[in-house]
Amino acid sequence: MMGRLRLMQPDDQFITEAYVDNVGLGGMGLYSLKPVEANCEVVLKLFYMDGSGEKAPEIISAVVRWCRPIGTWFGVGV
Repeated sequence: MMGRLRLMQPDDQFITEAYVDNVGLGGMGLYSLKPVEANCEVVLKLFYMDGSGEKAPEIISAVVRWCRPIGTWFGVGV
């Protein structure tokens, strides 16, 4: 199951909704509804789900390394 997150600018302006595809020591792979500019700084707000609904988000700073179209979505590496 993929986790949901929001991509935000550092000033807390919303960019797009996205889903985590994979996580590793070198970064994260995401599926985004919109393209995201490479080399821009973003804030990831991850939402953890449990049986009762969403919990408070975890907030992570990251840099977008690449963004490519994948069907109607965009693959993003941070």
